[in-house]
Amino acid sequence: MILPEDLPESLLERTPPPEMTEAKYHAALKELKKQLIRDAVEQTESYADAARILGVHPNYLHRLIRNLELKESLKEALREVSPRGISGMPGGNA
Repeated sequence: MILPEDLPESLLERTPPPEMTEAKYHAALKELKKQLIRDAVEQTESYADAARILGVHPNYLHRLIRNLELKESLKEALREVSPRGISGMPGGNA
């Protein structure tokens, strides 16, 4: 039998179809990941530095941001924190 733990993380991060509901565990895990990423990016104002703090490769952080649909909310949060934009991100100040 294949369990959710056996599936690639990218599948677990996708939004389920409307007819399916997420298990509480996966919903809580997704929200925790989002909050950890938000906190790290706001703290450092750099995706590369945030990846270092989180202990993940920058490419993986970018993939998480995309899969968890955080890109726009992070841009808005960083505009409030720093008017210079996001460094280490395409379209940001590097």
